[in-house]
Amino acid sequence: MALKLNAPHEYIKIDGHELPHFKEFFGRNVDTAPQVTSSGRVLMSLAQIMQRRLNVRDIRGTDAEVISAWMDNYFDTSDLNARRGDEFKIVLSTYADGSVTSLGKKYLALINPSEKLVDGAVNLEVNDRYDGLQGDGVFVVQGKKNLASVVDEPQTQKQAKDSLFWRIALKHPDEVPKAFAIPGLHEEAISYIFAEYKNRFARNTPVEDIKAMGVFPGSVPKGSAELRAWYVDGLEPRSCALGRLSLGDTGRFLGIAPEALSALGKSASNTGRTI
Repeated sequence: MALKLNAPHEYIKIDGHELPHFKEFFGRNVDTAPQVTSSGRVLMSLAQIMQRRLNVRDIRGTDAEVISAWMDNYFDTSDLNARRGDEFKIVLSTYADGSVTSLGKKYLALINPSEKLVDGAVNLEVNDRYDGLQGDGVFVVQGKKNLASVVDEPQTQKQAKDSLFWRIALKHPDEVPKAFAIPGLHEEAISYIFAEYKNRFARNTPVEDIKAMGVFPGSVPKGSAELRAWYVDGLEPRSCALGRLSLGDTGRFLGIAPEALSALGKSASNTGRTI
């Protein structure tokens, strides 16, 4: 059964039809990514999903099913994980206002059913794909240890806040250009995830001892380069980010209607009251 992602007022009326702000695309990533874009929607980024998790705080008490849909489920994202050797390229495919970058359009288009995947990933060793992945929204990181002080396992709240991966993915103004930055989101989202995890699953544990929001980037064989989509887990599995999952497996992309983008493209201080 499809997730209930929209509150009753979150529908757009067009020609007598009601279209939801948010729509789930469940199935193989290579099949669903093109479906999102062909429908006129924008693939949601990790930052947008975290903004939405903050948004639904104000729906609490009126529609618990919507809150649970966003907080308790995994989602694939439009943020991309390109790797060659020990080098990682974090690709933010959307600006702060939700519009898609030119590089984002180009490389998201590689996630399609005609693409021959290698071990579940897009092969970047052909047609200069890896070397051509540079410019607006591309952040090069050398080695796992520079993505976060702890990788491949959950982190403390301090470690998560210090993690370069989360600072980029949540569009901290000190790490990303102004066109991408969402002031306040990084601090508010991480604090909220840890507080909610404590409230629901670890009431007797001091928040400084809770571990969540791990970064699991994966690795590639020597001599290869590949592209995958970053994925974020639900709250109970600790809202970790994974960049190693197969694009040929069943996943869950989200599409947001362009008319609803402005509700998410605001500073985190407003995220609870914009939709």
